[in-house]
Amino acid sequence: MPSLGFDLFEKHFFRAPALVVAWNDQHSCAQGWLCIDELRGNAAGGGTRMHDTGTREEAIFLAKTMGVKFRVCGPDIGGAKTVLRYDHRAADKKDVLHRWYKHIAPYLRHHYGTGGDVGVDEVLDATPAIQAATGLAHPQAGIIIGHFQHDRNVDPKSTQKTIDRVRAGVEAPVAGDLPEPPKGHRHWLVADVATGAGVARSIERYYTLNNRDIKGQRVIVEGFGAVGAFTAFYLAQLGAVIVAVSSAGDKPGTVRIAIDPAGLRAGDLVTASFNNGRRLPSAGHQAYNKKTTLIDCKASKAKALFDVQADIFVPAAASHTIDKPRLKALHKSGITVWGCGANNPFDHGCRPGNDLNDYHAAVKHMLKLMKDADKRFAIVPDFVSNSGMARTFAHLMHPGSKPSADACLADLRSSIDHAVDKLMATRPTGKKTGKPNAKQPSTNLLARGYQAFLG
Repeated sequence: MPSLGFDLFEKHFFRAPALVVAWNDQHSCAQGWLCIDELRGNAAGGGTRMHDTGTREEAIFLAKTMGVKFRVCGPDIGGAKTVLRYDHRAADKKDVLHRWYKHIAPYLRHHYGTGGDVGVDEVLDATPAIQAATGLAHPQAGIIIGHFQHDRNVDPKSTQKTIDRVRAGVEAPVAGDLPEPPKGHRHWLVADVATGAGVARSIERYYTLNNRDIKGQRVIVEGFGAVGAFTAFYLAQLGAVIVAVSSAGDKPGTVRIAIDPAGLRAGDLVTASFNNGRRLPSAGHQAYNKKTTLIDCKASKAKALFDVQADIFVPAAASHTIDKPRLKALHKSGITVWGCGANNPFDHGCRPGNDLNDYHAAVKHMLKLMKDADKRFAIVPDFVSNSGMARTFAHLMHPGSKPSADACLADLRSSIDHAVDKLMATRPTGKKTGKPNAKQPSTNLLARGYQAFLG
C-alpha cells in the first residue's frame, strides 16, 4: 500500500494544472500567480499567500494539495491557490492585494473562492480587498456561486444568504478559556483559531486511537503565526508541554527561537506574538519564563529549534522547510509524531529565492524526502491536519448550518476525527480484535493517506 499511495501522489502532482494566471504589478515589484488545478463541481478553492520568495510552482503545489484537502473535508470541488511574491510587511500591501484581486475578478465572481494564508489575514486583508476590487461580499463567493448555486440559476437571494452565513461563521467570536486577545480586539474569531484547533485535534485523535495519553508529551512548533500559535495553545490545554517554538525574526531572512525544556507559556506567547506582528517577542518580554532561551539567527541556521528532546513536531511555517538534515535532527531529538500545520512542508530542492526550473524534479525531490520521513515518523498529513478552515467553509456553505463558533468548531473536530480514523484504519490490525495494533509503529501514514483519499 505505501508504494501505491506514493504512486497516486506522483500521478496527481505530475498532472498539468488546468489553469495558471500570471501577473506583474505595474505599480510595484509584486508578482502573482493563481493556479486552478481543476474545476471540480464547477468550482475551486484555496487561500491567498504573500511572501517575498513566492513562485509559480509553489502555487501549483499548493493548489494540488488543496484538491486533496477537499477530498478529505469537502465540499466536492477542485483545488486552487494564489501566491504573491511580495513582502507582506510592506506599507502598500493592501494596495497590491486590491490590484491582484481586480486582475482575477472574473474567476472570483464565477468559480474561485479564496481566503487567508501566509502573510494574508482572512478578515483584515482578503475580505475588504476583494470587496473593494470586485464588489463581492466575501472571498468564498465564487465557490458558493459556482458549486452551490449553479444548478439553481444563481439565485441572488440564496447566494447572499449563504454568503452572510459564511461571513458570520468565520467572524464569530470564540468563547472559552482562550489567551487574551491582541490589542484592539475584543475577541478571538473562528478565522483565528480554526486551523490550529484542527491540527491539535488531529494529533489528539492520533494519540487516542493509539491508546496513548497526550499529557506530558513534549512539542516543538516551527512557525508561530496563527496556525502554529493556536496549535501550541490547544495542545498545551490538553497537557502537552511546548518546549520549543520559532517564528520569523524582526528582519527579513531571520528566525527567532524560544526554548524552555520545562515548558513555555503557550497562551501568553500567543497574545504576545499577535501584538508583535505574529512574531515571537524580544528577549525580556513577560511572556517568557526566567529560564527561557531566546535565539535570533539566520533562517538557514535555525537548527537550534531541534536541539531539545521532544515527542511531537508541528511544522507550521512556510512550505518546503523540512530537508534531509532536519529529518536527521528531528529523529535525533526523539520526535515520533508529526501534525502538519504547513502545507507541503517537505523541501523541493530549490534554494530560497530561486525559481523552480524543473517542476517534475522538484516533485521527485519532495517524494524522496517524504518516503524517508514516512518510514521514521507517524505523520498526520497536511491535507488532514491542516483542513480546519477549509472544513469551516464547507460547513457554513450548507443550508441550515449554524454560524456560531461552537457549531463550527464541533463540526471541525468531527471532520478531523473522521479523517484520522480513516487514515489509521489502513494500518496493521491485531489478529483477534481487528483493532489497530498499538505495538506496530504507525509509519507510512503519508502514503496511506494518499491511498485513502486519492485512491
